[in-house]
Amino acid sequence: MTKLIQSSDFGKTIAFDTALKQINQEIVSLALRKTNENLLCFLSPENFLIEIVTPLIGQGPGRIVTEEIPSKAASAFTANECSLRKDGFYIAEKNLISFNDASEFNATLDTSVKDFPGHLSGILRRLPPLVSEPFEKKLIYLANALREAVPEGVEPSLMKIIGYEDSSGFLPAGDRALSGMLLTGFCLKMGVRIRSDWFSRLGCEVRKLLHRTSPISAAHLKFSLEGRANNIQQKFFRTMASDHEPSIEQAFNELKSDDFNGGPFFLAGVRAAVQMIHPDMFK
Repeated sequence: MTKLIQSSDFGKTIAFDTALKQINQEIVSLALRKTNENLLCFLSPENFLIEIVTPLIGQGPGRIVTEEIPSKAASAFTANECSLRKDGFYIAEKNLISFNDASEFNATLDTSVKDFPGHLSGILRRLPPLVSEPFEKKLIYLANALREAVPEGVEPSLMKIIGYEDSSGFLPAGDRALSGMLLTGFCLKMGVRIRSDWFSRLGCEVRKLLHRTSPISAAHLKFSLEGRANNIQQKFFRTMASDHEPSIEQAFNELKSDDFNGGPFFLAGVRAAVQMIHPDMFK
């Protein structure tokens, strides 16, 4: 069966998340859950997520980047046992995608946002709404409950967002927005100077409600809870920290146009987090 697919069918292994080679034991029984021409998405029974992607999607937590995804990959992976070991991705005991000679990507954010991101706030104020008004209100209610430390208001607001679907995007729109809030909070907490106590409260509530979204999206939210981000998100938060206007505008537009790695809903979550710092600026 393994002759159906070969290492050469994927071309060169370009990069992989360094956390994938730090596993304590082999991740077995990986099941193919989603696929398209640029992505193969696997989950273990314990919801360990691995994504084999092309450079078009790029580097990120849980990802292995190869030159291409062969069209016959889906049938081969469905018919054979798949697993992850420290040296690569295996199919039927064969090291199909080796990590040897591939670049490592550290998905953990090391960006500290110490000062209020004035230029980003200016961009967010000037632009028309990133998402629909009803969804924007859901985020505002959640942000208000977090800022005012009203525990009984956080869970009901969050339940209206987590798992919320729209017609576009690989992940539910609500979860993309929560990812934007969580990663912004992570960077603010790293920076220490700006109030970010809401980040821990939001994290606790999100963990309790992960069952309300899909297993794949729950795994992505766990990445955000851990402060792990893809390369486009990392670039965005680095420019947020520097607050250099031309750079932040370029990174903002790049993230806005990429629904897989961010998109308008992710940025709406960033906006909700920034709004908690200076709520009057967005009225």
